[in-house]
Amino acid sequence: MSSKDDPSRPADKTVIRAPRPKQRSPATLQGSAAGSAAPAPPAARESTVFDPGVGRQMPSGWASGTVVVQGSPPAAAASTPALQQEILLGATDDVTFAAANPILAAAAPLLVLFGQLRLMPVERQAGPLAEHIAEAIEMFDREMAKAGIAEADARIAKFALCETADDLVGNLPWPKDDAWSGHSLVSRLFHTRPTGAGFYQALNQILGSPEGHHDLLELMHACLSLGFEGQYRGRAGERDALERIRRDVYDTIRYFNPRAEDDISPRWQGMAATLSKPRARLPLWAVAAAAATLVTAAFFGLRMLITDEGDATAGELLALNPSTPVTIERASVAAPAEPAQPAPPPPAVPTT
Repeated sequence: MSSKDDPSRPADKTVIRAPRPKQRSPATLQGSAAGSAAPAPPAARESTVFDPGVGRQMPSGWASGTVVVQGSPPAAAASTPALQQEILLGATDDVTFAAANPILAAAAPLLVLFGQLRLMPVERQAGPLAEHIAEAIEMFDREMAKAGIAEADARIAKFALCETADDLVGNLPWPKDDAWSGHSLVSRLFHTRPTGAGFYQALNQILGSPEGHHDLLELMHACLSLGFEGQYRGRAGERDALERIRRDVYDTIRYFNPRAEDDISPRWQGMAATLSKPRARLPLWAVAAAAATLVTAAFFGLRMLITDEGDATAGELLALNPSTPVTIERASVAAPAEPAQPAPPPPAVPTT
């Protein structure tokens, strides 16, 4: 791969910066569920990372493999009575999610729940909801181990889901006596203060060397698309930065895992009917233009011909007239001339 196509080159890069308070990277956090002394991957650099090197045009639609939740309009939601939280939490118990991406397949119940909590009126209770999400994240961790996902990727994915839950659920309207701040999943499972910066530190680290982390990038892209903002939440003028980060993650995924160009349905075309091909027909304007061109050409051709013939005829007519003045002479009848009489000789002079 040339430097021109290398997505990790430093030119024209997107930089995701950590907030001012220093904190540990999610790759080095000590989770209560892990309990092992495995060496942690190196911390993410503050500046890096990725220039997609591919088309900047954004495709219509969103990345494949992510979960999209369709909600009702705000007016309909306002008139709909609030749903009991227990019903919502058990809605996906008997649902089996399948996807080509094992990380997305394992995280699908949580992603669906996050979308429903944002779009549906629910009688929220922070304690039971936090317990349910914590159990779902532990189940997600076990599914990662069964799928053979690398330990570092599984740990970052778990941390990303915890921060997404704290950011999305924690910013929902809560009553004063039942706030989410006392049930933070980052504090519970990773024993660190939730700041919303660890997600971007991990994303920065992955974008520095995205090879082999496509599935994890798809999960983080799904979290961003569901509305995760983290350290950028509440900051004026950061919408463009969030959209640029999400676009760069999408471009990275598509660079290393391009879309197949096959049709969605291989049998979308009907059977070809054996009909004779219609004759090619010229449009009326083309026929009119050709006729006008021919008439104009004939007019000028005949005009030149007539002009040449007229000049030749005029020359012949002029040649018939003499160039000298014309004189008119009349013939007259003259009397015959009499013969001349000889003159008499002079008289002789006598001699003396």
